[in-house]
Amino acid sequence: MIFFALTLALALYILYLFIPQWDSWLWRAKRKARANGRVCCLTFDDGPSKWTPGVLDILKKAGIRATFFVTGERAAAYPDIVRKISGEGHVIGSHTMTHRKLTFVNGDTLEKEIAGCNDTLKSITGVSPSLFRAPRGFKRPFFKRTLSKMGLTLIPWTKGIWDTDMPPADELIRRVSKKFEPLEILLLHDGIDNRKIPQNRDSMVAALPKIIEEYRKRGYTFMTISELSLPFVRGG
Repeated sequence: MIFFALTLALALYILYLFIPQWDSWLWRAKRKARANGRVCCLTFDDGPSKWTPGVLDILKKAGIRATFFVTGERAAAYPDIVRKISGEGHVIGSHTMTHRKLTFVNGDTLEKEIAGCNDTLKSITGVSPSLFRAPRGFKRPFFKRTLSKMGLTLIPWTKGIWDTDMPPADELIRRVSKKFEPLEILLLHDGIDNRKIPQNRDSMVAALPKIIEEYRKRGYTFMTISELSLPFVRGG
């Protein structure tokens, strides 16, 4: 019995570390969405980049605000785009300084990755981020305690469509349309990560208008992650 309990505890802990959706914040948000209608939050990771202005143009035309989880390195390389994201009413969250996976780093490295991005964003926008998304969604022991001390809330996602594989736009739309839940936090990527392989986000940008159209057709309201803490308002 003790062995079974220990094995179960270990399995649950592994789920917590490596499954982004194993998250209490997300469970609460899902309950709220079920009670208030269909909600979609578009989120973009790994930017900013040369593809971000195209994303912003699409969102502006659609009248949608989104949430961008940026890395400190890329924010420092594209400060004008960061200011444009903020100036157009979108929410900016932290995605660490260098997009390093955090599960097995030491405490000093963890704080350096988080604080570095926070400081970079504050220097550009004048505001420290309050939202955080972990690279790959991987967590670590006592993760939320560390984030809380730094004024950050961990944000997972409900649906990823692997746009980093760079499939054709039609394939991305097909992946989006597989299954829908009352709360959809869609993971997209407007930037590139730190893998040393050629990457582009052309397919995602091409698919984005049709993705938005698909959600609207199904009656979803678009919100930023920050708006999830406010009463739901139908429309959008």
